[in-house]
Amino acid sequence: MKTQNLIIPRWKISPIVGKVVLMLAIAVITLILSPLLIRALDEYAGLLDAGVWQLLLFTCISFLTMLSLSLLVFNSLISLAGLPTINMMVSQFKMFNSWQ
Repeated sequence: MKTQNLIIPRWKISPIVGKVVLMLAIAVITLILSPLLIRALDEYAGLLDAGVWQLLLFTCISFLTMLSLSLLVFNSLISLAGLPTINMMVSQFKMFNSWQ
């Protein structure tokens, strides 16, 4: 019986995406633990109070998710088009003189 090796692609993840994913993970953990934290502070807090805070946190999570997805799609489209990275384009633009 032959063993097959799995090939896992190595993706280059920019530090910005890493920070967004970390913030998203912290927000999801906060979303899960927020009812417990609210009940620990005030045991008579209603579900409406916890629900409002969870709704606000859910909108932040949704925003960070859409931001990270759009950043990944944008970077993949830039690389598929064969263009240089954004940092390279910005550094080349900054090196231009006013007469160029």
